[in-house]
This record gives sequence, C-alpha cells and structure tokens, in this order.
Amino acid sequence: MATPWPQQPAWPPPFREHATRLSTYLQDALTCIDRTNSQPVPADLVKIIIHGTLTFILKVQHTPDLNTVCDALRILQTETKTTSETTTQREVVVNIRDPSTIQSLRAMNPRNLKAHVERAIAQSGNENIANIKILSSNQLKSGDLSIKTATSSETEALKQFADSVHRIGHRATVRIPTYGVLAHSI
Repeated sequence: MATPWPQQPAWPPPFREHATRLSTYLQDALTCIDRTNSQPVPADLVKIIIHGTLTFILKVQHTPDLNTVCDALRILQTETKTTSETTTQREVVVNIRDPSTIQSLRAMNPRNLKAHVERAIAQSGNENIANIKILSSNQLKSGDLSIKTATSSETEALKQFADSVHRIGHRATVRIPTYGVLAHSI
C-alpha cells in the first residue's frame, strides 16, 4: 500500500502565513519520505514543494526592509514639519485701515481678490517684485489681507518693497511682525 502524501495547500498572500504553511507542508513531506524509506519522491510532490518555495522567496524579496520603511517615515515627518513652518514664512499680512476698502475687498471672491493683488503688484512698476507669484490672497476677519507667495524670498521682497501695497487699498500697510519682550526688575 502506498504512503499518502500531504495535499497541496493554498499559498496565502501574507508572507508570514505562507512561511508557516510551507514549513508545515515540508515537515509533513519529510515525514512521508522517512516512512517510505528509499522509495522515489513523486514528481507532483517535488513540483508543489518547489512552487511553494519559489513563491515564498518572491514574496520575501518584494517585502520592504523594516529599516527602509522607518527611514521613509522619518523623511516624511521631517518634510511635514518643514512644510508647516515655511507656510507661515511665505505669508504677508497687509493691514487695511479704511472701512470702505475693507467692504469693497470683502465683496470680492478669492479669485478676484488674488487678481486684484497681482494687478497692484504689476502696476507698482517695481522690477524687484514684478515677477512674484501669488498663490492665494484671503481676507481675514479683521479686514486685513493675507497674501501667500510661492517662496519665502518673494515674501521678503514684498515686505521690503511695500510700495505696491497702497494700490491694494487706501491706508494699507504691510504688517511687520514684532515680538514682545518681558523684562523683570528693571
């Protein structure tokens, strides 16, 4: 009577589960080979063993290394931090003190507001700020304008050459951020 060989299992997609089933299958096959002494191993069994081993090897080869995944996550975290920091560095706030200007700007939609700011920059005639790319322009609740540029150097140029700001509206000025200092026991 012939020794029953183990049946071919379905190879699951997760490589750890595949490794477990392959290991169990190979142990069962080895037990059957030991029981049959010197009888030849059927070609079907060898084919199943080779197929299972090759697919497992391919899965392991295509699984990323844990260090690679950790490095990629660290890079993404760093990029996220620098992106949030540079967003505030690319913003210019224009104070508008004239109520009628605030009302007229409030009536504009964001696209028209951006076009209005770009037109004011273009009409200034200042070659240092002529090629500045405005990404967005929004009106704050206070009535002031928040202008975001493509780079922080463009933001610095807008702050330095603020002559175009009066074209945005009457009594408009660029807000220069100041930081309060507490001095004790003076």
